[in-house]
Amino acid sequence: MKTQLAILSATLILGGSLIVTGCNRTTVQGPGNTALTVEAPAAPVVFKRGNMQTVEVSIVREGFSDPVKVDLTDLPRGVTARQPARSIETNKATFILDASDKADLVANHRAKVTAVGPDGATATQYVSIVVTE
Repeated sequence: MKTQLAILSATLILGGSLIVTGCNRTTVQGPGNTALTVEAPAAPVVFKRGNMQTVEVSIVREGFSDPVKVDLTDLPRGVTARQPARSIETNKATFILDASDKADLVANHRAKVTAVGPDGATATQYVSIVVTE
């Protein structure tokens, strides 16, 4: 894990992007001794057209206790989040997703979870969405 964090840190410094397969947690360092971690479900979120499903995201704050803004974006066409953006003071955010009767049928669609700390430190993670008939 130290290697992954070192690679992630180097990538952030160089302004590049990094996709770590199988990893469902991203940590970014803020100013001083602060850090922000966002953790998304490792397993795909699977649901049928016309149904709803929940996605729970965990937030870990290190060195601060301020609210964190959490957004869920890039959902498949026809899938909506009831409250896609919010500011949370706890360590969890639960998103309720609704798939319309005509939602796109998708397998392993990558929805994006973004957490932003009070200092602007931004951690991004992805959730795999599967919509079936």
